[in-house]
Amino acid sequence: MDPRTGAKITKLRGHTGNVRCLLVHPDGKTLLSGSSDSTVKLWDVGMQRCVQTYSMHSDSVWALQSPTSDLSVVLSGGRDGCVYRTHIASRTSELLLEEKSPVSCLAYDPPSASLFVGRHASSSINRWKIPQDFPTPTSSDRTGLSRLSFSARPRSLYNSSGHSHRAAEAARPHEAVVTAPCATIVGHPGIVDHRVMSDRRTVLTKNMDGNVHLWDVHMGAPTHNFGKVDLDAKEAQLFDAHAQHSWFTLDHRLGQLCITMEPTGCFMAEDYAQVLGYLATADDHKLNFGQLLLDGAFSQWRQMICQNLQSATDSTGSSARVPAPQQTPTAPAAAGSSQNSSGNTNSHTAAPDGEGEGNGGGGGGGEPTAKNADEDVGSQSTGHHGAPTPRPQPPEAPAPELEPAWTTYFTGVQPAVISSTSGGMRWSKLVSAFSGTETEPEEIPGWVGMWSCEGQTSLPRRPNAPSFSYQRSRPPSSAGGPSLPELEITCNGWEVPHDLSLAAVRKYIWKKGNEDLVFLFKIRDPANPAPLPTITLNS
Repeated sequence: MDPRTGAKITKLRGHTGNVRCLLVHPDGKTLLSGSSDSTVKLWDVGMQRCVQTYSMHSDSVWALQSPTSDLSVVLSGGRDGCVYRTHIASRTSELLLEEKSPVSCLAYDPPSASLFVGRHASSSINRWKIPQDFPTPTSSDRTGLSRLSFSARPRSLYNSSGHSHRAAEAARPHEAVVTAPCATIVGHPGIVDHRVMSDRRTVLTKNMDGNVHLWDVHMGAPTHNFGKVDLDAKEAQLFDAHAQHSWFTLDHRLGQLCITMEPTGCFMAEDYAQVLGYLATADDHKLNFGQLLLDGAFSQWRQMICQNLQSATDSTGSSARVPAPQQTPTAPAAAGSSQNSSGNTNSHTAAPDGEGEGNGGGGGGGEPTAKNADEDVGSQSTGHHGAPTPRPQPPEAPAPELEPAWTTYFTGVQPAVISSTSGGMRWSKLVSAFSGTETEPEEIPGWVGMWSCEGQTSLPRRPNAPSFSYQRSRPPSSAGGPSLPELEITCNGWEVPHDLSLAAVRKYIWKKGNEDLVFLFKIRDPANPAPLPTITLNS
């Protein structure tokens, strides 16, 4: 394939299974390929043909690595858990090490002569100390790359002449050159299964150790650890009669939760701010789930843009007012803006040229612009003898250290943002790694910038994780005296619980598709009340 045009140039044929890994020579003339047919092949790109075939593995080959720049020695690992070291010139292979699970990736560190091995379905990495000695090729093997097929039996050492060390094999058991790793980098167990809960903001996961966790999507972290329990049983136990639009897709193929948001549907779910854990808000204030997640993911980007523009204004003395990033917002505001005491609207985006200038340093309750402040500090007075006397300069106040914006949204973790440029190039950054130099829409998608900057919602930090369970029951009548008449609301013959949203009523009680909901209101008959619906996970 031509990397400049993306056009296919040729096809190399020879493997009978899927190609799982490639290793290309720096000169681009030769390459090695590993396949699910358990072979490694050496290709001459110019001749478009296979030069050698290596069959030392007993199962699919998943990883290739070379400790030398000329690919004279090749390390290969695969599903059989074995890592072989092969000398290309002598066509000699040896079992270097053996893992307890399939080998998915290899990385060699020349200074320490160490091989780092990643394993399938494991988040830990083993470090192996690799000996430098290697069987010396015979004189007949020094003539260059032979085009004869090479076939090696696992855990044996022999050369291209086909004379394997059968006598040595019979005298000793098959053993790897290195029997144990010198160190292990322990990782977190990967996620192997998940369930999106009905509220569409919490996710139940199960990891490789069998532990079940409940994650809050907006916090980016687990809020509960239930231990080693059955995932389906825990989902049924935590089921709540909420019905929200599906505003994201989720997968765990990388061993972690990956949330994908599309502009066509990610802004369809919302709920009250207090339900989401933002207690210092009005009772009727609602939050959009997708917008809230974008606010958190790109909060550092917004803060750095404001900080960079403020620094540029201070250095150039421009009179343009630049919105300063807030450390921790304390009150909710309407989506897209927040109002100050004078009624002016302050946007978190940079004002265009000619907009947002100060009112001469006084009116409107605004602060003086950077230009006015510089003129005031730098002005001079005249002494008794007519010589200009510099006005004493006040000491410069140290710039306040702003708390990283993302900590207002995420609790002790740094999620990564994955997107693509306008040219289709994929990129990935931690939420704390944004520098404010990322442009929109070239790097940041336009719809993300619009909702993240212009449509952001200012909220206080959540004091704790919200509670997700409640008990559904009728309020008891007051003790003593006659009970007051109660209003009963029914739908489709069932009493409607007071805590159900319209979406939940449509899904669990109405069950008539897109037909308009019909509610009936009447005074409750204590002797014959309407039945309460039984709402379960499979309702």
